[in-house]
Amino acid sequence: MDEAAFIARFQQTERGEQAAHPGPYVPRQTKAADWRDFAAVLNTVGGSLLSGDNGWRTAVQGVIDFDAGPVIAVAAAQPLLAGVTGWGPAGDPALPLSWETVGLGILVAELACAENAAVLLSSRSLPERGLAFLAQRLLVLVPRDRLVADFITAQNQAAALLQAHSDHHLTWMSGPSKTADIEQCLVIGAHGARSLIVAAYDP
Repeated sequence: MDEAAFIARFQQTERGEQAAHPGPYVPRQTKAADWRDFAAVLNTVGGSLLSGDNGWRTAVQGVIDFDAGPVIAVAAAQPLLAGVTGWGPAGDPALPLSWETVGLGILVAELACAENAAVLLSSRSLPERGLAFLAQRLLVLVPRDRLVADFITAQNQAAALLQAHSDHHLTWMSGPSKTADIEQCLVIGAHGARSLIVAAYDP
């Protein structure tokens, strides 16, 4: 290929020659949302899906009992933890420094995505946003019926949440915090939680 032909590949075409926009992306994935798929992907990024034959509250109690540090639950999680012991309320969101010693933070997500094992946190379910980044470990509760198969569908539902509730922030989270910027050495928990557990609950 000569120089002129090479340059021509990158030159903008005349407006009349431009192809029509293909329209919104339609995900090819037609498989139904499955918590087993979510668990498999979450495992690959260092997280885990909580399972328990005796009910999700019993499994959550086991996680709390195992944790050595203070266990704090956000306001949205507190009504769900009826009968579960060993945790305290998160307190005032305007005072996030009080959470720097938290061992386990219990959060509530709006929905989960099986394609990338991400959970969606919003200002409605998590006004105590700082806890998601200051706690050493996170336990995220997700409604069992709020799992979607692909991220495009998840983003559409996130946009609907913004419009319906005027949330001022949305945060996608998948697995614990990880970075390998320094000497290509993987560090867990550098910018957030060192572990992330997801529990699907029945609303």
